[in-house]
Amino acid sequence: MGSCFAARCRDPTPAAEVYRDYLEACEESRRVFAKVTEDFSRTVPNPEFGDTDVRFVLAHVIEEYARHVGRADLLREAIDGAAGE
Repeated sequence: MGSCFAARCRDPTPAAEVYRDYLEACEESRRVFAKVTEDFSRTVPNPEFGDTDVRFVLAHVIEEYARHVGRADLLREAIDGAAGE
């Protein structure tokens, strides 16, 4: 899989810390979207795409999350050989 798996490229951050950060980011996302999802057509500033509606931002977040979860599933399969459904 390339040189990223070399010892010099490994992230020394403990998995528990990464997971804790992930859970905190999830909570922050929930708080932010709870404030803005009353009106999905509300326009918000987006530095990457320009002003856009909340529906677009939420769809983009879901798409990115799904992409990364899919990659994690591939890694898990490579480790334990079990295929997901």
